[in-house]
Amino acid sequence: MVSWWPGGGRRVVASCGLALVVSLMTGAAHGSVWPSSHERVALALQSTDNAERRAAARQLGELPPEIGRPLARKALLDPDVEVRLSAARSAAILGVTGAGDIVVPWLSDLDRRLRVAACALIEVSPTPRSVGALARVLGDADSRVRRAAAAAMGRSGSADVVAPWLGHLDDTVVAVRLEVVRALGRLGDVRSVVPLVSKLQDPEVEVRRAAARSLGSLGDPRAVPTLLLALQDASSAVRIQALDALGRLGAEDGITAIAALLNGREAGVGSGLILSERARVGALEALGRIGSEQAVQILISNLEREGGEVPPGWFDDPSRPPSRPAPVRRALVLAGEPAVAALLSTLTSTASQSLASGAALALAELHAARALPEIIRATQRGTVSLDAAFKSFATLRDARALPFVLEHLDDPDARVRRMVVAVAVRLLDPQDADGRVVDPVRPRVLSLEVSVAERIGLIELLGRSASAR
Repeated sequence: MVSWWPGGGRRVVASCGLALVVSLMTGAAHGSVWPSSHERVALALQSTDNAERRAAARQLGELPPEIGRPLARKALLDPDVEVRLSAARSAAILGVTGAGDIVVPWLSDLDRRLRVAACALIEVSPTPRSVGALARVLGDADSRVRRAAAAAMGRSGSADVVAPWLGHLDDTVVAVRLEVVRALGRLGDVRSVVPLVSKLQDPEVEVRRAAARSLGSLGDPRAVPTLLLALQDASSAVRIQALDALGRLGAEDGITAIAALLNGREAGVGSGLILSERARVGALEALGRIGSEQAVQILISNLEREGGEVPPGWFDDPSRPPSRPAPVRRALVLAGEPAVAALLSTLTSTASQSLASGAALALAELHAARALPEIIRATQRGTVSLDAAFKSFATLRDARALPFVLEHLDDPDARVRRMVVAVAVRLLDPQDADGRVVDPVRPRVLSLEVSVAERIGLIELLGRSASAR
């Protein structure tokens, strides 16, 4: 091939090869389309050959947005259906502003694909005109179009589209009903509350579940009585979603029914049934979100069952992320500040180690720094376990606990001594020199009777103190 060129051909070929490599490398930084390809795409979109325009339209989404957007906008007006469909996908990828207005006429097109594509593009690029035009597909014969329109409506954020769609909560196709229910929940218009309440009786489980979720997000207390009835639904998924909704609504009227579930009487299924773990967690979290005094007391009464058990090995790795709180404690964290006073009272008044330890852990997870002295005193009394106390100190990361922790550095139990080091490391901040660890740690570091592994941990603790001593 080189022999085709006159003198110097090899240099020309080499130069061309180098240019090709550079071009390929540059193109790789922008995807599969080379930087110069936008010119070829633009030219191809003007071709009289449908195949060329279709191929070009498929590449639009790979172009840089500032180049691809005007070309996609133009391709949306192409007479060929396939070109327009590809252009719609690319316009959604590129974020073409106002694209929804361009495809409004598609909503009346005989080609179902164009109607669906128009709804999808309006969903990602809504305009007041295009969102309003969605009403014209309310009676579309194709359920896929109605479903796509409902999805677009839900993303639009426009309250103007709520009223026309309320009548389609009874669509004969489940997927459409489901999408309308979800859309009404996203739009947050209280006009939807009463119609959505009726969907808690829908024959389809997923529709009932979506209705409960939407009612919880709307925040209207009118939904509470029917959501309480939904706790008797035959589907556990619906019952769990109803619990979540009642919690989000702060439904104090529902506390008694929720407490009944926690007592093992899952409504509508039969008394004495062992509550599923998911339903139990849902009931606890609902009480936590309600957060009233009564709700908090019910949670604390369930705290003893959970106890103050600490996951094994939690102290072995100081860099290990904190474990997720157990369900009752997690619910108390949702209750927030109203739970702190009740937990402090429990910590100081109970003789049950399990309950006191759970209260200490919950207070730490609530970041209630004022609880630290009470946790220390309860530990000294023996009503809070040492494991639970140390876990609480590590969660609070309050250096005031350091002297109490270091008191256990000579404990005969090697596991406790490892725990001391792990907690002390969490309490110290290398940016703030703290020499309190030096005196109790020095003799153990120098003692040959202490294992090498333990001395290494103590040396790391000294380093963490950042003390000049």
